[in-house]
Amino acid sequence: MRIQTPMGDFTFDDTGQGRPLVLLHGFPIDRSMWWPVTPLIRDGWRVIAPDLLGLGESPVREQCSIADLADAVFAVLDAIGVRDNIVLGGLSMGGIVCFDAWRRYAHRIAALLLIDTRPNAETAEGRAARYSVAQSVEKDGPKIVADSMRGRLFAPSTPAALQEEWFSRIAAQPRVGAAACARALGDRADSWPTLATINVPTLIIVGDQDAITPPDLAKEMHAKIAASRLAIIKDAGHMPPVEQPSATADAINAFLGQFPG
Repeated sequence: MRIQTPMGDFTFDDTGQGRPLVLLHGFPIDRSMWWPVTPLIRDGWRVIAPDLLGLGESPVREQCSIADLADAVFAVLDAIGVRDNIVLGGLSMGGIVCFDAWRRYAHRIAALLLIDTRPNAETAEGRAARYSVAQSVEKDGPKIVADSMRGRLFAPSTPAALQEEWFSRIAAQPRVGAAACARALGDRADSWPTLATINVPTLIIVGDQDAITPPDLAKEMHAKIAASRLAIIKDAGHMPPVEQPSATADAINAFLGQFPG
């Protein structure tokens, strides 16, 4: 589906009926990373998965911030009339957007799903690396990001054909938008202090073989968020919704079961 907002026309998936579950994808992919999981979400939930600003089929900007990405998500929700308290989830960059959304839209968030993500700001070296990646992406396209993630994005047991499918999806993203998101990640705020302020039910999911945001980091986050649960997905790397969709959906569904329909 496509909707007009004050921030441009955004493409999103909208399936099911009931309470809104909003899922945000990682970098540099698009909403299609949720396709393996969405059909497995329990009845009574309306799953909304937008393409984040600059990626997929959504508007491209030469510059954007994590705050811009969060604002765009809520602009989409406003445009489709979703103003109830939502369950907001995100993987990797999507989780970083969730942290920003919590700081500014907490009154609209009933629960959080933080999936294979991290709360730290970039170091000076990390920021410089993100900016370098952005320059390379502008010049040569996002394939450079896909190549840099080989051996780290997926668990070793993930079938090679599935890995190649997703590396191809990464390589096909808009280069200007992907570069802008890389810089946004480089400039992101430190969200460690935010964790102690999260007072809604929170599910932290991580792949047991995630080399990018490893399980020990997820455990640290779990310790700092009072109302949190931790689910470790076996035989998954940084992309559990793609690598192990059934196990990921089971963890999400068990969490969603605490909310009345």
